[in-house]
Parts: sequence; structure tokens; C-alpha cells
Amino acid sequence: AVVSTQSTGDNIVADRRDLVAKSAAFGASCLHLGEGEDNASLRRAITKLSELENNLSTVHSEMADSDLFVFGETVKDYISIIQAAKAAFDERVKTFSVWESSQSTLAKKREAKNKATLQGKADRVAQCDEDIRFWEGKVEKCQEDFEVISKNLKEEIRIFEEIWVRDIKESAISYFQKLIDCENQIVGHWKEFLPEAKIIN
Repeated sequence: AVVSTQSTGDNIVADRRDLVAKSAAFGASCLHLGEGEDNASLRRAITKLSELENNLSTVHSEMADSDLFVFGETVKDYISIIQAAKAAFDERVKTFSVWESSQSTLAKKREAKNKATLQGKADRVAQCDEDIRFWEGKVEKCQEDFEVISKNLKEEIRIFEEIWVRDIKESAISYFQKLIDCENQIVGHWKEFLPEAKIIN
């Protein structure tokens, strides 16, 4: 879902950039059209429409920048956090699995030693002792690795909850506020143009 959101955000940026170009092109066309118009009020209205489209192009450019640098970067950071957390969880599960497997192997080696001892096989007992020491070290190492990974993961979760969630919330609020400001600018530009359209005769 988050990756899909990033893709949607990229599409929004592309659409806004396209809108910027088209608004600027339309504004330029209106300017040329107005220069050849004989009707004074219509010429003035067309010229103001050209100014309007240029202003809208600027606002759309600001919105595209906000989409890219605020919304887009926030989503990318969030995706990186999720991917890092998933990798850490996967590593924890993998380490726990190896730990369990090592414990199982150690238990079998101890059983083999007991069996060899009962059978009086000294050479086999010596080999089992060597195997047991190896697997005891393996089990201890796996346990240490598991505990370190668990501790680090717990700290990462704490940082995410205390810092990243706050940062993401602040970025989201900043992004939405910017969108509202831009929409208000668009409305304001159209309100400025409307009187010119009404006096065309």
C-alpha cells in the first residue's frame, strides 16, 4: 500500500508538471491572441487571462515541488523505515531458527554421548565431547545474536514511535497546509480575473 502511494505521488508530480507547461503555453497563446484583438475590453480580458494562466502555472509549480519534496520524500523515508524494520524482523526470525536448530543438534550430541558412554566406546565419547563443545558455543553465539538483534529492533521501534511518527505527522501537516495555501491562491487569481470577464462588451 505504501509503495502504491509512492507511485501515485510520482504520477501526481508528473501531472502537475504537465499542467505547469500547459498553463504556461495557454497563457502565451492568450497573450498573442489578445495583441491582435480590436475590441478593447475583450483584448484586456484576454491579456488578463494570459496573466491568470501564468500565475496558475507558478502555483501549480509550487504544488508540484511540494508533492515532490514534502510528500514524496516523506513517503520514501517511510518506505525505507518499513523495509529496514522488515529486514530486521526477518533476520531475527532467521537467527531464532538457527538457535533452535543448534539447540536440537546439541541435545542429539548429548544423547549420542550418553549412548556411547553406556556402550563403553571411549573414542566415540571423546568425539561427542568435542562435538558438544562446538554446539554449546554455537548455541551461545546464536543466543547472543538473537538478544542483540532483539535489543536493536526494540530500540528502532522506540525511535520510530517517538521520533519518526512525529516527523511524518509534521510533514503531512506541512504538505496539506501548502496545498490549502496553493488552492487559496488559485481561487484568488480567478477572483481577480472575473471582473475583467464581466465587463467585456
